[in-house]
Amino acid sequence: MLSFDDIKLKIWEWLSVNSNLNQLKKLLTKIAFFLLIATYFLTSGLSEFLFWLAILILVFLTYLNYKFK
Repeated sequence: MLSFDDIKLKIWEWLSVNSNLNQLKKLLTKIAFFLLIATYFLTSGLSEFLFWLAILILVFLTYLNYKFK
């Protein structure tokens, strides 16, 4: 049975490969950009949720840049 530590170790091993990390960064950047664009066109409470989700993704992206520099 897999524990949380095993899963975390597998994820860090996968991210330690530079090409995987670059692909993830590109994907997260695109997702955050599209979420920010979507919040501009939406006027409901969903737009605020999407805005903060995009901000959270960008903070996580900053963390990845710091962790794997």
